Amino acid sequence: MSNNKETFGKTVGFVFAVCIVCAALVSVSAVQLKPRQVANKLLDKQTLVLEAAGLQDKAAGNIVATYNKYVEARMIDLETGKFVEGNPDLFEERRECT
Repeated sequence: MSNNKETFGKTVGFVFAVCIVCAALVSVSAVQLKPRQVANKLLDKQTLVLEAAGLQDKAAGNIVATYNKYVEARMIDLETGKFVEGNPDLFEERRECT
């Protein structure tokens, strides 16, 4: 007699277990990398501001220090033209539009 250890139930169980493990790894990676993504987004925004202002040559590799030295970031209400409170470094224009 043939001793067949591969059954449909075991195959489905194995596939389900692999999916759960992979989903957990992706989820943990996303949570762990979120602070780094936020920091890189802020650095990119600061770099673009320095480029637009023509100050990137003065940065000499230290974007954050040069940005903090030459730039005062503030938020403006476009309807009234007045300054509003808040952290402009964490402002997300796409989220505010909806």
